[in-house]
Amino acid sequence: MLKTKITLLFIVSLIAEKHCRLLNLLQMKIVKHSGDIVDFNPVKLENSLLKSGASQLVVDVILKTIQKEIYEGISTKQIYKMAFSLDSSNTTGFIKSNYFCR
Repeated sequence: MLKTKITLLFIVSLIAEKHCRLLNLLQMKIVKHSGDIVDFNPVKLENSLLKSGASQLVVDVILKTIQKEIYEGISTKQIYKMAFSLDSSNTTGFIKSNYFCR
């Protein structure tokens, strides 16, 4: 019984930690190319990567990594550079070739 309670508390703490991290990401401010300061929105990054031709699996890996590495005040240019470098090192570089065609 005690082992079950400890396991349950551990699981709840992991969920709470993940939830707090997500809330912090959504409140994190980033700097757009125009100089505007906006809240980081992982959905926008996901949509952009998907539009560039990346598979959902690749996008998920890139998002998970970037969300660990971004910081308050990072520029969108730096975020996209991170995404492209991750794509180049982990896949065929498909995102980079399609994104820069715009």
